Amino acid sequence: MAIQAPTIEQFSADSGTLGDGVTDSNVVTLWGKAAANSTVTIYDGTTRLGTVTTNSSGSWAFTTPKLADSTHSLAATATDASGTSAASAAMSIKVVPSVTKFVAGTDNWSNPSIIDGQGWYSENAGQSWSLTTPDSHTVRMELRAGDYWADGGDSSRSEILAANSVANGDVFNATYQMTIEPGTSNVNSGLSWLSLTQMYGANGATFSIQLKGEQMAVVVNLNEATEKQVYIDPNSIQRGHAYSIQIQARFASDSTGYLEMWRDGVQIVNYHGVLGDPGANYNLKLGIYRGEPTAANYTMAADYSNIVTSTDPNFPTPPFGGTGTGQTPTPQTAPTISSFSNDSNIVGDGITNDNTLVLSGTASAGNSVKVYDGTTLLGSATANSSGNWTYTTSTLANGKHSLSASATSSSGTSALSKTLAVTVDTVAPAAPAIVSSSPKAGQSSVLTLTGNAEANSKVNVYDGKTLLGSATANGSGAWTLTTAALSTGAHQFTATASDAAGNNSVTSSSFNATIKAPTSTPTVTSVTASGAGILAGTGNLGAGKTVTLAVKLSEAVTVTGGTPTLKLNDGGTATYTGGSGTNVLSFTYKTAAGQNTSDLTVTGVNLGTATVKGSAGGIANLTSAVSNPAGTLRIDTTTPMVTSVAASGSGISAGSGVVGVGKVVNLTLKLSEAVTVTGGTPTLKLNDGGTATYASGSGSDTLTFRYTVAAGQNTADLAVTAVNSGTATVKDGAGNIANLAAAISNPAGVLQVNTTATATNSPTPSTGSGGNPDSTPHHWQHHFAAFSGATRTTVASADTAGQAAKVQDTSAGDTSHMMGSSLDHRLALFAQHIASAFPSSPFAEANTSAVSQGAWKGSELPHLAQPVANQQHGPIAGPL
Repeated sequence: MAIQAPTIEQFSADSGTLGDGVTDSNVVTLWGKAAANSTVTIYDGTTRLGTVTTNSSGSWAFTTPKLADSTHSLAATATDASGTSAASAAMSIKVVPSVTKFVAGTDNWSNPSIIDGQGWYSENAGQSWSLTTPDSHTVRMELRAGDYWADGGDSSRSEILAANSVANGDVFNATYQMTIEPGTSNVNSGLSWLSLTQMYGANGATFSIQLKGEQMAVVVNLNEATEKQVYIDPNSIQRGHAYSIQIQARFASDSTGYLEMWRDGVQIVNYHGVLGDPGANYNLKLGIYRGEPTAANYTMAADYSNIVTSTDPNFPTPPFGGTGTGQTPTPQTAPTISSFSNDSNIVGDGITNDNTLVLSGTASAGNSVKVYDGTTLLGSATANSSGNWTYTTSTLANGKHSLSASATSSSGTSALSKTLAVTVDTVAPAAPAIVSSSPKAGQSSVLTLTGNAEANSKVNVYDGKTLLGSATANGSGAWTLTTAALSTGAHQFTATASDAAGNNSVTSSSFNATIKAPTSTPTVTSVTASGAGILAGTGNLGAGKTVTLAVKLSEAVTVTGGTPTLKLNDGGTATYTGGSGTNVLSFTYKTAAGQNTSDLTVTGVNLGTATVKGSAGGIANLTSAVSNPAGTLRIDTTTPMVTSVAASGSGISAGSGVVGVGKVVNLTLKLSEAVTVTGGTPTLKLNDGGTATYASGSGSDTLTFRYTVAAGQNTADLAVTAVNSGTATVKDGAGNIANLAAAISNPAGVLQVNTTATATNSPTPSTGSGGNPDSTPHHWQHHFAAFSGATRTTVASADTAGQAAKVQDTSAGDTSHMMGSSLDHRLALFAQHIASAFPSSPFAEANTSAVSQGAWKGSELPHLAQPVANQQHGPIAGPL
C-alpha cells in the first residue's frame, strides 16, 4: 500500500494574530503527522529545506533555516520502505520584518524602536556600538569597558525594554533566538551577577536569565524573600550559538503563578509558585546588564533575533505536535581556520609582515562563516560544496591578533573555532652596528666581531659583499660573530638585521680591520707523559692504560679542520684531544695488547686535515714532537710465563735423588720476567699426593715452593700436576697477570719419593788421608738407611774412628749406644748387619729380658751369613 501524504498542522512562532499566516520571525517550527517512523521532507515551493523522522506515533516537528521576508509555500512528503507519498497540502506563511523602526540612541522614551509591532525603549551608554540592527530581524547590544547608562546610576548595561506591560494574572509568552558572541570569559570577572533577560516588575526582576561565570542560570523573584534559583546549566554556554528561547509565565502572588522555559526545544524550567507581587505590572527587558561597573572592564556583545511576545493563552509551546518527539536540534559543528598567508620568513611561527591576510579553513558545506579578531567581527565567507572557505581581511594593525570563526546554518550558530594567533609586524628593524673586534686587528687572522641590533633579530655579517656568517641578537640586542681565518690585508665589515617577520634593515656603517702577515712560527718545546701509574714520566704500564702526551709549544695555537695524531714506537697512536687556544696540546693514547716498548717514544706526527696555527697565523712546526719524553715509560702488555721448574734439597743432586719422610724438597719456578706475589699463598699439587707451598721469590723472576715429604707419599718421579693460586695474584710490574700453566711439568732429573724402607747391607766409609781405608781412621759420612720390620725401625751408625759405634732403635725412641766405647768403628759393619737381620735388636735397651751370651752366639751367629728379617730375638746380657 502506498504511504499516505503527511500533514502540516501548525507553525510557531506566529506573531501578532494567531492563525493569520503572517509572522515576523524568519525561523519557524512546523509540525504535523505522517506514517510512523517515516522520513518527512520539507519543501519551500520546490526548494528542499530538510528532513525529519517521525516517532512511533507519527508525530514530527521541523525547524526551518532563515526564510526571506516574503510569502512561502511550505509542503511535505513522507518516505518509507514502500516509497514516497504525494505532497501534503501547502501551508502559506508570510514572513515580514520584525524590526520595522530602529532608533539607535538611548532614553528614547518618546520615540521608541518598533520590534514585533510594539515599542521598545533603549537603556545604554549612547555609543555607536551600544545598539545596532544587523538585519531586519535582529538587534545587537554591546558593552565595552566604561560604558554606563547614566540614568541608571551609572550602571553597566545595554538593554531594550518592551513598552507593553503584563499584569498579574496574565499569561505571558515570549520566543526569540539569543546569541552570546565570542569574547572574554565571565569566569573570574569579579561580577556578582550578569543578566541577559529579565521580566521587570515593581520590586525588581520577577525572573531573570543570567550568566554565572559562563553558566546559564534562571532565578525567580529577585530581591524577594521567595527568591530562588530554578535552573543552572552544568556546562558553559556555547558562545556564538543561537539559543532558541521560549518562555510562558503566569504572574501571581500566590501558588497559581508559574514559569516554564525551553531552550532549543528542551524544557529547562518548570516552576510553579509565587511569581511577582500583588497589583504589579511587568515589562520584558532583553540585553546585557552587569553588576559592579568597575569590574565590567571588558567587551561583551549579544544578539537577539525574531523577538515575538504574546499574551494569548493558546500560544503554542514545545513539545510541538504534542508528543515531545520529532526533530532534535543538532549542535552546529565549529569551523576551522587552517592557515593564513602570507606567512613570511619562518612558516608556522605565526609572525608575518603582511597586514592583509588570506585566511583558509573548513566548515560544513553552505555554512556562513563569521571571522572575528578577538571580539571584533571582521567579516564573513561561505563554505563551498566541499566545505572549504577563504576570507581576506582588511588591513590589520601591527601587533597581536586572535583570529577565530563561527559557522551558521539552519540549525543555528556553532561555537567558535580554535583561535589562530597571528602577529603582524611591518616595521623593519633599525640598522645594526659593529662596535669592536677581538683579538685586535693585526694580531690574528680570526676575529670575533661584536655589536648591537634589534633584540632577537638575525644579524648577517659581510666582508665587502661576501657573507661571513650570521648571529642572533639576545634579548638586550647584543651579538657576537667569530669569523673564519681571514686573508692578509684590509677588510671592510658591514651587517644587516632581519626580524622574525622577515623585515630587513638597511646596511650598517662599515667597520674596518687589517690582517697582517704572520711574523712567527710556533715550535714544540717539550713533550711530557702523564697518567695513572706514571710519575715524572716514568712508569710500567700494561694493556688498557691511558697515557696523555702534552705537547708544549712556544706560543698559543689553534687547531682547526681535523684531528692530529702522534705515532708511537710501540705501534700505538696518540690522538689530539684538546688545548686549542693555548700553548699546550693534549694527545691521548690507550695501550693495547701487543704494544710493547722499554721506553715510549714519539716517532711521527700526522696532521691529517688539521691546521695548527699561532696567534699571528703562522703554521706551527711540530717536528720536535718526535722525541723521547722525559722519564722511562715502559709499555709491557706481555704475560709473564713459566720457563722452567727445578727440584733441589738435601739428598737431591741435579734434580735426582731418593727422599723419604721428613725430607724437604724445594721446587723453583723460573719465569720470563720478575713478578710479585700478593694477596695470598699459591700452591703446587704434586703427583705423590703432596702439596708444595709458595715460600719466597716475590719481586724476582724465580718463585720457590717448599714441600716436606710425609708418610704415605710415594712416586717414582716427582711431578707438578696442578697450580692453585687461591687468593694470590702473581703479576709483573705492568700489572700483567702471570700464566703459571707451564709449572705443571716434570722437573729435570728423577726424584723418587719413597716412604717405604728397604735394607741396606753396608755403609760407605770415607777415605783417609792416605787414600786407604785401612791405614787411616775412617769418618762415616752419614747414618745408614732406615730399616722397617714388623713394628719397629733400627738404625746402625758409627762415628769417627776410635769412637763408639752405635745401634739405635728409632721406633722405640732409643738414642743410647749399644756397644762399648772402645769398640773400633770397623765393627759398625757388624752392628749394621745385626740391625738389618733382627727387627728386635739384641742391643736395644728396651729389650730387657736376659739371654745368655752363649745362647746368642750359638743361635744368632749362623744368621750373620744370611739375615732373616722376621725372626725375633731377645737381648743378651753383658758386653759382646
